[in-house]
Parts: sequence; C-alpha cells; structure tokens
Amino acid sequence: MADKKRIVNIVLPLIMLGDMVLYNFCFSTCSFLKGGILGIDMKYVGLIIPLPLIALAFLKADLLYLAAISFGAGGEIRLVAFQLASKVYCPYCLTAGAIIVFLFLFNLRRSRLILAVFCLLIGYLFFQAFLRASTAPVYA
Repeated sequence: MADKKRIVNIVLPLIMLGDMVLYNFCFSTCSFLKGGILGIDMKYVGLIIPLPLIALAFLKADLLYLAAISFGAGGEIRLVAFQLASKVYCPYCLTAGAIIVFLFLFNLRRSRLILAVFCLLIGYLFFQAFLRASTAPVYA
C-alpha cells in the first residue's frame, strides 16, 4: 500500500469508529432502527467493523483489506436497502456506509475485480441471511 493510500485506509475507519461512537448516543431517528447480526446488536457491530480494517491497513495486507471492505460494501447495500424500505434513516449509519463504499471504490483494482465482486456478493448474502432488523413504532 502506498503511504497516502495507507493513511486513507487507516484514517477513514477511525472516522467511522468515531461516527459509530456517536451513533450509540443517538436518541432521534436512529433509535427507531433495531437490529443485529447473529445476535450481536448493530451498535456493537458498527464499533467492531473498523478495527480489523485499521489492523489490516497497518499490516499492509492489501488483498485482505480489499476482501474485507468488499464484504462490508455488500453488507452496506443490504443495510441501506432496509433503511430505504422502512423509510427510517440513520445519518450515522449512512455516514459509515458512505465511508465503506468510498473505501471499496478507493481500493478497487481491475486486476482484483473478481475477488472484490465475489466478496461483495458474499457480504450481501451474509447480511441478507443473518440480519434481523425492524423499526420501532413511532407514536405521535
């Protein structure tokens, strides 16, 4: 990984981590979205996701970084689709999703397109199979 690319691959997940910390204190729109993966609340999943990305960037593991961020991009497609369908939007979740999609596009190389698409598809299918999400009723 080139130094500038490595810095971006570390700094953006750090920003995403901060974003997810703020998400844990959100009591507006975000509080109406509930969900988890394999029994783990999405609030914690959001805090965990940036950590391996930061580690992989420090280790200069380009191929694993691309696989992980591609898997995450597939998951984000499913998470955004849920928000669109429920018409309840979490700005923190959407910010984290935008960072993941940016990192996916930033790290995508034509020579590794098959790996990226495969991992993206696996990420989408994983979230499709294991995401348990709902919206809390909103009373006026």
